[in-house]
Amino acid sequence: MNPIHLGAPIHGVSVYAASYGKENGEERIYAVSTGNPCVLHIIDPIKGICIRRLEVEGSNHSWGTIVSTDGRVYIGGDGYLYQYTPGDEEVVNLGIAIEGETYFWRLAAGENGQVFGGTYPGGKVFSYDPEKDQFKSFGQIANGQKYVRSLAFSSPYLYIGLGSQSAQLIRMNINTFEKKEIPFPKTVTDQSFVYDANVADSFLFVRVTPSNQLLIYDLEKEEWVDQIDSTDGLDVSTPDSEGRVYFIKDGILHSYHLSSLTLKKIEATINDFAMGFGWVTMKGRTLLASAKRNGDFWLYDPITEEFQIVPVELQGQPISIQSLVQGPDGNLYIGGYLVGGFAKFDYRENQFTEYPGVGQIEGMVTHKDRIYMGVYTKARIFEYEPSQPWVDGENPRFLFSLDHLKQDRPFAIVSAGEKVAIGTVPDYGVLGGALTLYDPITEEYEAYVNIIPNQSIIVLAYQNGIIYGGTSIWGGLGKEPTEQEARLFAWDTARKQLLWETTPLPAEKAISALYFDEKGELWGLSGGYLFQYDVEQQYCIQKVQILDYDWEQATHFYRGGTLFLDNDGMLVGSLFGKLFRFNRTTGDWEILHDKAILNQRDRQGNIYFAHETNLYQYKV
Repeated sequence: MNPIHLGAPIHGVSVYAASYGKENGEERIYAVSTGNPCVLHIIDPIKGICIRRLEVEGSNHSWGTIVSTDGRVYIGGDGYLYQYTPGDEEVVNLGIAIEGETYFWRLAAGENGQVFGGTYPGGKVFSYDPEKDQFKSFGQIANGQKYVRSLAFSSPYLYIGLGSQSAQLIRMNINTFEKKEIPFPKTVTDQSFVYDANVADSFLFVRVTPSNQLLIYDLEKEEWVDQIDSTDGLDVSTPDSEGRVYFIKDGILHSYHLSSLTLKKIEATINDFAMGFGWVTMKGRTLLASAKRNGDFWLYDPITEEFQIVPVELQGQPISIQSLVQGPDGNLYIGGYLVGGFAKFDYRENQFTEYPGVGQIEGMVTHKDRIYMGVYTKARIFEYEPSQPWVDGENPRFLFSLDHLKQDRPFAIVSAGEKVAIGTVPDYGVLGGALTLYDPITEEYEAYVNIIPNQSIIVLAYQNGIIYGGTSIWGGLGKEPTEQEARLFAWDTARKQLLWETTPLPAEKAISALYFDEKGELWGLSGGYLFQYDVEQQYCIQKVQILDYDWEQATHFYRGGTLFLDNDGMLVGSLFGKLFRFNRTTGDWEILHDKAILNQRDRQGNIYFAHETNLYQYKV
């Protein structure tokens, strides 16, 4: 039986990186949108149009682009560095900068066309020399730090913003490779990342998170000289002719005078990040420009103080699928990755309907006539009523966030009697997830943090007043796990206490799915095993190895799987891309597809799975 390809349900444009330069003497904005694959949009700011659209093959994410001193455009992707020469008809993949490094963050331009990049998961820095067509690795910058989140260059120093364990700022001499840590002011404590870094004349601006404090460092005096709260990132501009730089604070554009260190609010509401700043010349005037996440850009004239937003129609890319659920109407509902986005698949009409997204939905559940969504970041919970029109900001409705409890990714959500239960992965650099119970009637919630010490809660099931949960030994990215084996636990909703916890499968580091069948028997998945567990006697009845998974290659495991019964009473589930069906009577099993994630079913029993941006269906 072959699956039916239904297509890509979600499309979108989300720009997280932009740079500014010229082609044949004409101004250009180079905006890179995330998607599958990423796309370089070459925008003419004078005409307000996209004049060229080039795919960045091989990468689904981009947080960094820079114009080098020789005018070439560089783009950081999924471990690859890309180069675009103005006027060309394609983006060139220069290759993997450092083997084993799968994600780039920001780029910085050095001298003589050289560029620098920072990586994850090794927390390394590399350079690329275009004349030699050669990469050079500077290795891991600081022990235990997995993220090089930001870079800024002022010869001969590269300023490196690190994070995960804690925010850290390192200065490295690119000639001698000597490194020196720059301690933060005493007013700055408990920060996770140096998220942004920019050099403007003789000043270094760094933004630390989660406080969003912008710290200003005098490079000549080698001391911190100022601190500004509530800044939005991602960048600080280079100075205008009067020595003022610009950035966004509280959603509003501000200027900052470098000589007097004075801040001024500008009557220009942005309500977005600055995806890189640039200066463009239009009709003899030099204007500050910055791209927006939706592909539009804005212009500000420092002399006349005129501000305008210029709309640009950018073609959306297919978005990778992150979550699936059967809704209260029996249709399938789909959440998108990173960019977000949301869609419904009507199985009766065999058609998709797209909606503007609420963000990256990690997990969803149907509870009565509503769908509850767990959204990254800050573990935000939304309620959606499919029978009512989609109204941005109203339906779906934001309920609460678990950010104050250092929770970040709500992968596990289950209908638990009259309540909705939520399991979460903690924030970057943190161990210990949470179990949260939300009451839709009272609109109140109770959260229990770290009930399984140092482990994340990634799957949940419910039966007769008891919540059963499965864990992953991994916490927030950038933090090494301290535990060795995943746990299965039971939580009494009436007594509000942990009944028991156990290791159902020794040596397995995550439990990826839990499901009660029609007999009330609990089935589960780990990395490579399907197992049946007796919750009364607390022992594993049987286990079946579906595939041989090597946990040593895993850097983390968050996304819980799905188990359900098909119309023939067979268990259907997925393990690391393998969609399988298991006969509970004979113990036989078969692989249905080897590139499948997020299996689900509709009310008729049709089976669905996702592969990257596409949805597929097995028709019953």
